[in-house]
Amino acid sequence: MSKQTVKPKSPTVSKQPAEPVIPILLGYDPGSSGVRIVGSSGSAAISAHISSNGASQISSLDGMARRKRPLKIQVGSTTFYVGDTAYAFGRPIENLNHDRQAGTPEMRAVFYATLTQLQKKYGAFNAPVKIAVGLPAQFVTGADAAKNKLAVKSWLIGKHTWRTDDLGYDVEIEEARLTGQAVGAAFDYFLNDDGLWVADRAALLKKKEIGIISIGFDTLELMVMEFEGGKLTPVETMTGGEKLGARWLLERFDPNHDSSFGRLEPKLRDGSLVISPEIMSVWESEVFGFIERKWVRAWKRFGVVNVIGGGAILLRSPLQRYFGSNLVIPNGDEATTLAVARGLYKLLLNQSRSENN
Repeated sequence: MSKQTVKPKSPTVSKQPAEPVIPILLGYDPGSSGVRIVGSSGSAAISAHISSNGASQISSLDGMARRKRPLKIQVGSTTFYVGDTAYAFGRPIENLNHDRQAGTPEMRAVFYATLTQLQKKYGAFNAPVKIAVGLPAQFVTGADAAKNKLAVKSWLIGKHTWRTDDLGYDVEIEEARLTGQAVGAAFDYFLNDDGLWVADRAALLKKKEIGIISIGFDTLELMVMEFEGGKLTPVETMTGGEKLGARWLLERFDPNHDSSFGRLEPKLRDGSLVISPEIMSVWESEVFGFIERKWVRAWKRFGVVNVIGGGAILLRSPLQRYFGSNLVIPNGDEATTLAVARGLYKLLLNQSRSENN
């Protein structure tokens, strides 16, 4: 009788599902004069002044102070300089129109400079990035909004590599959410650092409208928000923007453009540039004139008027006189200028919590 051979079965190895990679959340505010980014580790900021075609480097000269160098950003075969002193290291690029948001080489260089600053402070990214970007209202509203958003996402999403001061960096953007800068300011006010609603502010919103004013370098933007149908909704007739940011001052201060904005804006920021009272008075009238045309006196019924941006620092006293007890400005200059990026990061936290529940 023949023996039957039984082959032992191979042990079954069960495959464990891979742990999901949790993306890094970042709020990004690509301002015309200063760029800010906020994540779970903290924040980074850099001046958006940029130049190209740099001159040969002068290492040192006896009796001469060394100028602080900007970041040298290499994008492909092109070299840019980004930072307050960029104007001294190359030809200043002062393309401040909204088209550059669609991924011009200089826009990419400023983006990479900001990411470099964040990684220098807190370490290299170890996961893909989900980013929320605050853009000018005129760019993300109106007939061209869908086209504009598509143009931004087409360059932003994907793998990025660049060199900063001859060191290599990379990041992968897996998702980009685009909205208005004033939206970031609103959520900075309504949400706490964990992305949760601040109870008394949420309660106020259910009773009254909230006004948001963002005074940046290039634009003045207004937004009114109300709670309707269980959702936070903008009041379109009282939402809009105008090119009345701090750049307006510099154009009147230097009408012949004898100096670059990159040379003048840091001095305006630190108070060493003296603007005549007449120019300041006209700018103030222009700003408050636009507010009155959009809001008339409706702001008196708002729960609060929250004002952010570098221009809010310059106009703090007139704003306090105009809005009185309705006015809210974040404490400290840094908090005021970081509000958009910080609010966008909080919004991503809030949305991620909702999506995972």
